[in-house]
Parts: sequence; structure tokens; C-alpha cells
Amino acid sequence: MMPCDTIQLNQVEIGAMNAGLLGLALKAIGATSIVVTSAGARATIDGVDVQIRGGKLQVREGYEHLADRVKVAYSRQTIFHAARSNGWKVKETRPNVFQVIK
Repeated sequence: MMPCDTIQLNQVEIGAMNAGLLGLALKAIGATSIVVTSAGARATIDGVDVQIRGGKLQVREGYEHLADRVKVAYSRQTIFHAARSNGWKVKETRPNVFQVIK
């Protein structure tokens, strides 16, 4: 049995991310206290502190689902960024399903 003041942390591998897109993704999911550097990021999502460093998202046990939210938000920002860079338009046809118009 663990002492009640023990905090277990879990890490989820999320790979290397672009700092600018990561900041936009965190803002898009309503994160607060966002600090993004080339080495990683820290933010608070739904009252839970999240740290991203070395391609790993670290969060308290029981909040691993936040990694999925960050990954989805980051993927969305990547799609929008690629479309803007190429002069394309993006239409979301269903949640997280996109149509790219050249």
C-alpha cells in the first residue's frame, strides 16, 4: 500500500513536436499556464499539470487520457498549418475528419 501523499506519474510517448504548433494545440484544448520552449512544454489541462519533455508527456496517474487530447489537438494544428502553407482550404466534415481543398 502506498502512502497517501505519494503521487505516481505516468509517461506517454508522443514523439518530437513543433513548439509553435504545440502551443497552438494546448490553447485549442483550453490549457492554461502554458509555457512552451524548444525543450518541451508545461501546461495545466482541466486543473491537471502536464509536462512534455523529450517527446514524452508526463501526467499524474489516472489522467493518461489527457495525452490523447494533446495528440488530437496537435494533429489538428498540423493539418491546418500544412493547408495554410500550401494555400489549401480545410473543411471538417465530421469530428476530426477533414477534407482538404486545393
